[in-house]
Amino acid sequence: MTKSIQLWAAGALLAVCSIASASTDWPHYGGDAGGSKYSPLSQINTENVSKLSRAWVHHSQDFSHGKAGETKTTYEATPLKVDDKLFVCTPFNRVFSLDPGTGEENWVFDPEIDKSITLEGALKCRGVAYWEENSRQTKKCSKRVFSGAIDGRLFALDSETGEPCDDFGQGGFVQINDIPNPGRSRLDLISAPAIYKNLVIVGSSIGDNSFADMVNGRIYAFNAISGELEWAFDPIPEDMQDKVGAANTWAAISVDEERELVFIGTGSASPDYYGGKRKEPIPYANATIALDANSGKPAWHYQTVHHDIWDYDIPSQPTLVNLTVNGEKKPVVLQTTKTGFIFVFDRDTGEPYFKINEVPVPQSDVPGEQTALTQPIPTLPKPFARQSMSADEAWGLVLVDKWGCKKQIDALRNEGIFTPVSIGGSLQFPSFAGGNNWGGLAFDPQSNIAIVNAMNVAAKIELIPTQEVDTPKEKESHMDAGYELEPTQDSPYSMKRGIIMSMFGAPCTPPPWGTLNAINIETGEIVWQVPFGRVKKGPFKTLASWGAPNIGGPIVTAGGLIFIGATLDNEFHAYDIQTGKQLWHDNIPAPANATPLTYEHQGKQYVVVAAGGHGVFNTDLSDALIAYTLNGDQ
Repeated sequence: MTKSIQLWAAGALLAVCSIASASTDWPHYGGDAGGSKYSPLSQINTENVSKLSRAWVHHSQDFSHGKAGETKTTYEATPLKVDDKLFVCTPFNRVFSLDPGTGEENWVFDPEIDKSITLEGALKCRGVAYWEENSRQTKKCSKRVFSGAIDGRLFALDSETGEPCDDFGQGGFVQINDIPNPGRSRLDLISAPAIYKNLVIVGSSIGDNSFADMVNGRIYAFNAISGELEWAFDPIPEDMQDKVGAANTWAAISVDEERELVFIGTGSASPDYYGGKRKEPIPYANATIALDANSGKPAWHYQTVHHDIWDYDIPSQPTLVNLTVNGEKKPVVLQTTKTGFIFVFDRDTGEPYFKINEVPVPQSDVPGEQTALTQPIPTLPKPFARQSMSADEAWGLVLVDKWGCKKQIDALRNEGIFTPVSIGGSLQFPSFAGGNNWGGLAFDPQSNIAIVNAMNVAAKIELIPTQEVDTPKEKESHMDAGYELEPTQDSPYSMKRGIIMSMFGAPCTPPPWGTLNAINIETGEIVWQVPFGRVKKGPFKTLASWGAPNIGGPIVTAGGLIFIGATLDNEFHAYDIQTGKQLWHDNIPAPANATPLTYEHQGKQYVVVAAGGHGVFNTDLSDALIAYTLNGDQ
């Protein structure tokens, strides 16, 4: 065999091994770089999933109930499985390397964050990223784990040892808040970075309503070796940067390496609920955007909400999939939203796959506000979440409860999904939490079916003159009453919001309060929809037919299964993707408000989920990362 043939054969073998590894591992936050959350594994399937049992449980000790000066925690992480290791971050931003077959620790890295920091009431980390440089496999840090911290630091760690990579930034990290940025406050890193070739790309989270001119929600791309800033994308127009900020990407980012594109979803410009200082168009706010991965310049964008005054951020990772239509592959982008719509775009051009109409919407009566005249409404897919309710539909456990709910709703401005926020109070449906939130969807390429979980609870949103919101005590009193009150400096109005609840502590919205939905993306039709989740109160749980608010996301597998936690009932579930029937569940120490993953290790398929609960929802809290596999020979 000649040397050239030997090199070709070695390269072909390496490519085959790489493909096999990628199909059995979970090397990206969303399974693949496009976030489909699909696995081709089928060892665990609809016939044997009832025999699933725990293989191991890892305890990090990283959780807090908010005592002793620490912030409450929310365990939302999805680990990576790559190179025969699991990599996971905790709410305290520590990073662990674990054995995927036993859960035993290889190493742990501690960034030593200030645990009193808060972002939306909780400490959290949703994931890490993995990168390797093929040209220097024998050197330290040729394989790296990138992890963000809630204080704005991005760390590069040697995947073999967990030690910071000295050649990256300031001895192992870069601080994005050291980069000049208009506006006030700081950027926080909670979602997994994205990798494109030798770039590590991050969005950020921002406390939206503290100031009218928050920091700008820039996307940063750093050199994965040196930490040098290669490019930045700013969603705020240059002539408005002294007035407003935010429009940040706080969900995960997707990458199409073949097309050399990075896909992001942005949120509202600041502040969320009053746009009197941002009447001019901000095209890159509340938008799905394709960026040139080499330069950060926009290739195309589509704004899903105009002049947002509802906190209707793009909450989830844009999902890159190939629809199979008449035997042909059509590359598209799927974008779930808080409004209950899924937008479908051609991946190359951004053209809508289904027609989108600009529909007239109600106008604001708030002095100084200027509402958008229309909003984009997709003709298909059909909405997966409820979008309106009347006072006559108010729900209650008993007649007096129902009457109280009706009275609350009767007092609100209520004109459908885009009812403007008002001084007297408006009904918002879906609520500021969605619809859908950061869990996004999972896509099955075998059937063109997308699985998405939804919340169906209405909220009350009210603007209060900022001059009347002047004491922390007043803010605390509203929190005690079940409402969030956020003073907004440099704005004439501040926001007060909360879910509309009955006197017995149940949503005033008719059940089901949560659903799991299967949508055929080729046709846009809902295949099935089932109530999803229960609420746990002490030893009791609400009726399954009521569903429940939920946070987290699903994955799907070639075994015909959906795996999802997300509910507040301390259960982890497996469903049949064709029917929506629950086939298996396990009682866990706290809600699994994280997206699971699945992988193969030494010939066995595992499913792993973080079951740590949600501090903001006041659920049980834990530090458990739980792995499941089939019990016995299958």
